Amino acid sequence: SSVTYLGKESFAYCLKLEKINLANGLKSIDESAFVKCENMDSIIIPDTVDSIGFSAFQGTGLVSVEIPANVKTIGARAFLACESLEEVKFHNSDITIKPYDAGTYGTDTGLFGQCNEDLVVYGKPASAIANTCAKENIYFKAF
Repeated sequence: SSVTYLGKESFAYCLKLEKINLANGLKSIDESAFVKCENMDSIIIPDTVDSIGFSAFQGTGLVSVEIPANVKTIGARAFLACESLEEVKFHNSDITIKPYDAGTYGTDTGLFGQCNEDLVVYGKPASAIANTCAKENIYFKAF
């Protein structure tokens, strides 16, 4: 509970990691924190998290994830290549999606590029998430 920040690539390429329950008190999940944790199918993000970095969950085996209302920013590519991802629930209608700098990171492939074609994203209507889903041709459902 004393950990407030998961640094860049904290658990990157941890192929044996399957599930993680992050403790309350965590404020930030940095860039590529769980990139390519291919067997990680479950994560619980505490309500205390307010930012999620670029490519944080890229290439993971996540099936379902809830983004708490306190998350104010999420980086592009956060869910890139999450082929098992079936649903994501966003509880903050004012969340900001931070784009990649194409000059630094290459082509920006959005938030959900190369994901499961049956992915459903839940959120508030007329939100940045709803607009992103429309742009990326991802099924969005309001709640």
